[in-house]
Amino acid sequence: MTDRPTTEDSSEGATPTPWWRWIENLMYVEGIDSVTQLAKRLDIRPSTIFYWQNNPVQPKVELARAIAETFNRPIPEVFIAAGFATAKELGQAITTTDPALQLTDSDLVVEVARRLGVTTIARQIDEANAEPLAETPRPARATKKAASKTTAAARRASPRG
Repeated sequence: MTDRPTTEDSSEGATPTPWWRWIENLMYVEGIDSVTQLAKRLDIRPSTIFYWQNNPVQPKVELARAIAETFNRPIPEVFIAAGFATAKELGQAITTTDPALQLTDSDLVVEVARRLGVTTIARQIDEANAEPLAETPRPARATKKAASKTTAAARRASPRG
């Protein structure tokens, strides 16, 4: 997977709303890299999505339903994320689009490496799209000199009988 989706007009310092965090997670899980791509999938203007990002607003009910349908998410999950109702009010267990639950093993390794700031490893794994191979130390090559030292030490250590 790639890094988190980009938002072209991201407002620095603004505290993201629960709705916006849910939308970001949805984009991440669905592999949507930008607000523009999300807007195309939902057949809406990108400015609508930027408005969600930068303002504490709820989407229209019709749009929340469209999101649930487009991304095959349960309507109660979307309505809870949008703030239309609480899980308790809907008699629902709290469910979220948790990207960690959707990741493959290699994607999870990439995400952990990215969060730890080990971007070189994350990039290599992401490019290879495979599980990282554990590096095993190579055995030291025995040289004639090292072999003779080992043999001499073994002779001295062995009891003569």
